[in-house]
Amino acid sequence: MTMTIETYRRKVKTCQQNLASLQAEKGRFSLKAVAAFKRKQSALAAAHRSTNVSTINMKEREAVRHESDQSKALVDMAKVDRKIADEQKKLSAAQSKLDQAVAREQKKQDVSKKKNDADLKKQQVEQKRAPVR
Repeated sequence: MTMTIETYRRKVKTCQQNLASLQAEKGRFSLKAVAAFKRKQSALAAAHRSTNVSTINMKEREAVRHESDQSKALVDMAKVDRKIADEQKKLSAAQSKLDQAVAREQKKQDVSKKKNDADLKKQQVEQKRAPVR
């Protein structure tokens, strides 16, 4: 096995690890967005239940703040999605290069085996032709 194959294998493994990390990061942002949405809904419900004007205003401001948090989390998720797409492209390229390197190495081994088989056969034929003394 040549060094290039090992290099490509390491690159593929690194890309896979990076993808897993980015997926986990996306999951965290998703949880933040959902939590902010829940808090926003809760604040709006509290505002609708209240009769005190200052409480209504406070809860509506709170809902706006949580909506902002939700939007930020969704924007961060979109950024991570872009990173995931880039990493998937890198993984695809690395996997393709690995496959090509493996195919080249296999071709070399096949040619070498064929040559060795031909040499062995030639030796066997020569031994049969050689007079026995």
